[in-house]
Amino acid sequence: MFVVEIVDGVSGKISGGSASATMEGEEAVSQRGITVSGELGQPAKLSIGADAAQPTKSEVIVLARGSGPAIKENSTAVMNIAGNYWDGSQPSNTWEKHAAESINMAQAQQSVPGLIGVPEGSRIVVLMPPVQATGQQQGVPGVGLRHGR
Repeated sequence: MFVVEIVDGVSGKISGGSASATMEGEEAVSQRGITVSGELGQPAKLSIGADAAQPTKSEVIVLARGSGPAIKENSTAVMNIAGNYWDGSQPSNTWEKHAAESINMAQAQQSVPGLIGVPEGSRIVVLMPPVQATGQQQGVPGVGLRHGR
C-alpha cells in the first residue's frame, strides 16, 4: 500500500495546489481500515488497522483532488510516495529522503491504471494485492509502482 502525492517535476514543489486540494476519499480509505495522516503537501504517514484486510484487487482512491493538469498515459509523473507493508513496516518514504520519484506512466499504467486522469497536486492511496504488486506473497508492499524505473 502506498500514499502518493503528484508533484512538479522541475522544482519538486507541489504542482496544482496539493495543500489546497479538495478532500474526497477519507471515508473510502477509513472503510478499508487505513489511516493517512499528515497535512496535504507535507509528508504522509500510513497506518493499517488490525482489522484491515489485504486487498484482492487493485484499487486507487483519490484522497484529495488537486487542481493541476491530469496525468496522461504518456506522462512521467513526479511523485512523493510513502509505502507500507501489510505487517506495518515502512520500506520507503520519498518525503523522508527529500527526493520525489519519477514514474513513467506508460510502464506503470498496467499495474496502476487508476492514476491516469488524476490531476497533479492530488494525494492518492494505492492498494494492490501483494502478489500483483511484486509477484511475491505476503510481507511485500501492497502496490506496484516501480520507482524511477
